[in-house]
Amino acid sequence: MNPSPLSPNAVPGTTAFGDSGEGFIRCSYAYSINDLKLAINRIEKFVGRLIK
Repeated sequence: MNPSPLSPNAVPGTTAFGDSGEGFIRCSYAYSINDLKLAINRIEKFVGRLIK
């Protein structure tokens, strides 16, 4: 099953950082610049739909 391009997946910050990560998400930047730009664009579109 392929995820929707506007359905970002995120890991809660508490997974790696305990209580200090509360309210944050973890994002990996160990990808190519093109992959990161694509991910940022998808997150931007996703958030844009939330605030409408």
